[in-house]
Amino acid sequence: MKKPKTLFSIHRSGYMLRLDFKDDKQNIQSLHIQSHWRFIKQGEIFVGSFDFSRLFDEDKKDKWGNTLADIFLQELESSLPLNVSSIKLGVFGDIQIVLDDKLVFECFIDTSSKTLECYRWIDASFNPPKHIVFNEE
Repeated sequence: MKKPKTLFSIHRSGYMLRLDFKDDKQNIQSLHIQSHWRFIKQGEIFVGSFDFSRLFDEDKKDKWGNTLADIFLQELESSLPLNVSSIKLGVFGDIQIVLDDKLVFECFIDTSSKTLECYRWIDASFNPPKHIVFNEE
């Protein structure tokens, strides 16, 4: 699997976050995250997974897209693509991805279960696409 070169798209489906990357040959790789995550900007936590449960505008209540996380993701989407500087995998499977402008994405393994899926890395350069699942026995 090749190291991704750029982050070009961010999506969410319910509480799952998906980051889409391209490698130097323009192959698409995606990270689907079901565990806790956060973006750090200029040394501060800018947004995290719990921000999907925090409303941006109290008057709009349950309107789709009205969370602090949605507002950040829209802002981040407008600044894409971002270059990937480095990717680190921690001893427990945590992921750290450093992007342009010192923006850092971190995903945390938040369970002791060996059967729950915390995230999935999909590499579309393979046919069929290769799926790497953490935490798969």
